[in-house]
Amino acid sequence: MAAHVVAVIDDFQQKSLDTIAQCLPKDWTLKVAASNSAGDMQTAMAEADIIFLMGQAMTAHMVQASRKLRFIQKLGAGVDNIDLQACKAQGVAVAKLHGGNAVPVAEHSLLMTLATLRRLPQLDRDTRAGLWVREQARTVSRQLSGKTVGIVGFGAIGRAYARLLRGFDAKVNYFDTVQAPPALCRELNATFTDFDALLSTSDILSVHTPLTDATRHRFGAREFALMKPTAVFINCARGGIVDEAALLEALKRNSIHGAGIDVFAKEPTTQSTEFFTLDNCVLTPHTAGGTVDNFEQVVKRAIDNVQRLDQGQALPEGDWVV
Repeated sequence: MAAHVVAVIDDFQQKSLDTIAQCLPKDWTLKVAASNSAGDMQTAMAEADIIFLMGQAMTAHMVQASRKLRFIQKLGAGVDNIDLQACKAQGVAVAKLHGGNAVPVAEHSLLMTLATLRRLPQLDRDTRAGLWVREQARTVSRQLSGKTVGIVGFGAIGRAYARLLRGFDAKVNYFDTVQAPPALCRELNATFTDFDALLSTSDILSVHTPLTDATRHRFGAREFALMKPTAVFINCARGGIVDEAALLEALKRNSIHGAGIDVFAKEPTTQSTEFFTLDNCVLTPHTAGGTVDNFEQVVKRAIDNVQRLDQGQALPEGDWVV
């Protein structure tokens, strides 16, 4: 079995770094960037043949400067932060973890759905301030039971979200470029629906597509205008999928009930964003997939992919990228 030098350049907390270190085979070496400065990241990658990557961008320059690099393992599903063309040109293989964080992201999407319907942050803030807004809440809070939920992107995460919704009396429709097998649709009680029809009929619309050239700004003024004024928009996928100016306008005009937003076009987002001033949106810092329970399994899957490559074995279906 080959010994490897694994570099980590994301700004992980020590507990996460400890998990990675404890999972690595004894003869592998872990190199951790001292900071997210270009110099510190390049120092960590100088001797590495493997990189475990989460949210940090992997630019063409970084790929080209890492002469020993052979494999980048994304510790998640989205690879929009990796310059895949540069990797291909340098002969650097790239893999993701298909469905590796499906359960925590689906749970967070459900959390955001309920919190946005009930405007939970506003209720929490008012209660802490000594305001008893019980009757005011009754006029704006909405329930999930009996609603129509539209899911855009019916891959591992979208399906996990639909599976959680089976515990509620909700109708589930979905749109994807590839329709799911009929048996799975029956199991999840999910019905394929045309995109525009999904927008106009959904009480909750939850996005679970990757960020690609085809999905960038997929949701803009036209799409929000098609949605019900009582609808809730949930995005735990990628910020670039949404035209944020159009979403802000829809929220400010109350042309939709609210939004649950875990991802932003620019991250980390700053306090200047207008989203922070609105009571009809729930915001979290791109943390949908991040649970202590799941991280160890993510790391173990990443290590398994490296070992599969060492042995000339195929990676699990859906993991291979470049």
